[in-house]
Amino acid sequence: MSAAVCTSCVGAGSIALSQHFWPYMCPPKQQRACPPLRGTWCNSLPICELETLPNHVRTTMQSCCHAVSYAKRDFYEVLGVSKTAPDSEIKKAYYKLAKQYHPDSNKGDEKAQRKFQEVSEAYDTLKDSKKRSLYDRVGPEGMDNMGGFDGDHGFQGAQGFGGFRQASPEEYTDLFENVFGGRGGGMGSFASLFEQQRQQQRMRGPDLHVQVRISLREAAEGVSRTMQIPFRGISGKRETRAVQVDIPPGIDGGQSIEIEGEGGAAAAKDGVAGSLFVEVQVAADKVLNRRGSHIHVTIDVDFVDAILGTDAKVPTLTGFKELSIGRGTQPGDRLRMKGAGMPILGGYGKGDQFVHVNVTLPRSTTQRQRELLVEFQNEAEARAKTA
Repeated sequence: MSAAVCTSCVGAGSIALSQHFWPYMCPPKQQRACPPLRGTWCNSLPICELETLPNHVRTTMQSCCHAVSYAKRDFYEVLGVSKTAPDSEIKKAYYKLAKQYHPDSNKGDEKAQRKFQEVSEAYDTLKDSKKRSLYDRVGPEGMDNMGGFDGDHGFQGAQGFGGFRQASPEEYTDLFENVFGGRGGGMGSFASLFEQQRQQQRMRGPDLHVQVRISLREAAEGVSRTMQIPFRGISGKRETRAVQVDIPPGIDGGQSIEIEGEGGAAAAKDGVAGSLFVEVQVAADKVLNRRGSHIHVTIDVDFVDAILGTDAKVPTLTGFKELSIGRGTQPGDRLRMKGAGMPILGGYGKGDQFVHVNVTLPRSTTQRQRELLVEFQNEAEARAKTA
């Protein structure tokens, strides 16, 4: 089940809440799906009048802005892996499904787009050890009732849909307390999780910010760097630790990588360390020029080759590749090398490389060359007159 804060619907935000509110909900035949989430419990206000509900139910439903629930598949089932699958198997399964259902390969296919979103959401949770551990404990219903719990940074609301806002941990805790009369009710375990998360936030260590400089080709291929990070321990003493930074393919200059738990030490033993933010600086290449996911390069082509056509060796991110220069190529022509650009960060596929042609002329010629050029000129003028 998935919970979100909705401004237009009245419903229950979890299995337990649904059972609690069920006596006050409309008959199934009168229920209708919520358009943004296609929920199966959603009731419209005109059908299910708030005034007819008991005070504690009406107050709770109004204070939490009405949660909507809908069925969700198990994340392991979505990726087609077992619950004991190693990270490498989960990653391999994700890349296979992401490639299969990526919107670029299924234009106009809404079903494929929904599958891609489902696969991406599952992988986003299972690739992170903290999120996966929590998911294994509470399941998909528990994760979504926490609004997208992400370990150290709280609750991420359902911001991808119109009419929704982010719900804070306090709102969720208040909701459970109002419905179940304190922390000892059916959702007490969730309330304790929220309280624990708030305590950790208060004792969380400071975030640290550093920079790393890489080449354009390293940005294209991805690279790992071990960095020595200075920080202050709980005792206040300055310390240094080595942190491995995995830079993904396709990253651009100015983007940052967050590594949870590698920032400043927590204020207390029960707290959590802050995050390390690594800002990536990509050095300019002497030959290749990056523009987004595309690469641009200029090559010189002799005027005779431009007229007659030739094969030219072009520098790319992965070395030199041959490119066919067609007959009659003009100065400033732009040729495309599909898929020879930068990987798309967090997505599938690559950009292109565009080759800009600079036609070169000889600074000096022999007598014979000039005679041939005059002959060429005369023939060209003659053809123009008869055309």
